[in-house]
Amino acid sequence: DPLHKTIILATVSPTSTDLLHSINSLAQVTHMSKSLTELRSECTVELPMLWFTAGSPIWQWDSEEVSAWIKTVENGRFKYLVLPPRTTGKMLLQLSSQGLADMFEQSLRAARGQGEGE
Repeated sequence: DPLHKTIILATVSPTSTDLLHSINSLAQVTHMSKSLTELRSECTVELPMLWFTAGSPIWQWDSEEVSAWIKTVENGRFKYLVLPPRTTGKMLLQLSSQGLADMFEQSLRAARGQGEGE
């Protein structure tokens, strides 16, 4: 009916914690409108990971891939860091920068000897 109008509204966020939700929202919107489907485009951004080759997107990484990646960050600065068990790429993307810092702080504190650093 030409008298009826539909408004499609999608909310997107520039933060990595909302990346999956933003991609899903945009995919749903483009499926609802033929004109938007025709305008759809994708781009791939290569991230510099000198000593780590990811076989899948970050949000699909299992704990072994996260562990392999963290050992290469900043020339191995975090290679002795003990991550919480079963930390996945999806979990990392959902952390805020403060949450990530807290996770590392707790890990480093747990790895210290009794009374060390106090």
